[in-house]
Amino acid sequence: MNRVLELKVPPDRHYTPQALLEIAGVHVAAGKPDDSQRTLRKVKDHFQTTKFAHPHLHWQAYLATADLLRRQQKYAEAIREYEQSMQIQGLDDNALARCEMFIGECCLAMNEPAQAAEHYLAAAEKHPKADVGTKVQALLTAGDCQVRAGHRDAAMKCYEQAGDLPGASGDQTKTAKQKIEQLAK
Repeated sequence: MNRVLELKVPPDRHYTPQALLEIAGVHVAAGKPDDSQRTLRKVKDHFQTTKFAHPHLHWQAYLATADLLRRQQKYAEAIREYEQSMQIQGLDDNALARCEMFIGECCLAMNEPAQAAEHYLAAAEKHPKADVGTKVQALLTAGDCQVRAGHRDAAMKCYEQAGDLPGASGDQTKTAKQKIEQLAK
């Protein structure tokens, strides 16, 4: 067995939040989700007591916890973690848009495509400084969710927005046009 995966975190030792995030990842790789959750709890506790925490490290702790819950198919709990992560001050629009998309994935896993579409749309529309590629992907996925929910017109609107977004890659524009054509049949 790989010695790294045998790592145990002594309770009396203090680690940096970044090291704890990495240790939590090792626990996940070793198939020890409970150990990972305990380690991530330490990271979150650290940020609650530290005034000058780096927002992206704080966000990563919530993100790692939510990802772990999602792997365990605890989607409602994962959504709460993603929503809490969005409350962290100082996050950029890319981080916020990614959280909306992760929430959308959880909604899809819970077979709630209309709710998923709302989060994908929020990723594209509520975070204006997010990367164009992220916005286009969010709109395309929102359209797919609308199709699953039986909302053809709403899906068409999403696909059209995705195809018309300035700065979209050629592949993304092509995909949007293909989806529009398929829906028009």
